[in-house]
Amino acid sequence: MIKYQIRLDKPDGFGGSTSETKKIKKSKLKLYKNQGWYIVSKEYFIITHSSVWWRSLNTNQRISIIGIIVASITAIIIDNTGC
Repeated sequence: MIKYQIRLDKPDGFGGSTSETKKIKKSKLKLYKNQGWYIVSKEYFIITHSSVWWRSLNTNQRISIIGIIVASITAIIIDNTGC
């Protein structure tokens, strides 16, 4: 499922601007674009959430996760080969 994060900038009456952000489905995208909204990001359900989570980790955390995965796969392979 694809969702779009859209934004509309409006003047606040004091010389500045405020922005309103929404997440919408693809079927409503054309309607909002005709009203002056613009696309901030395109989100794929699992891929985008995983990507955002991965980018939030620091290098040590990423190395730890990769090490755990490699060790687990190695243990499974060795266990199944009977070595």
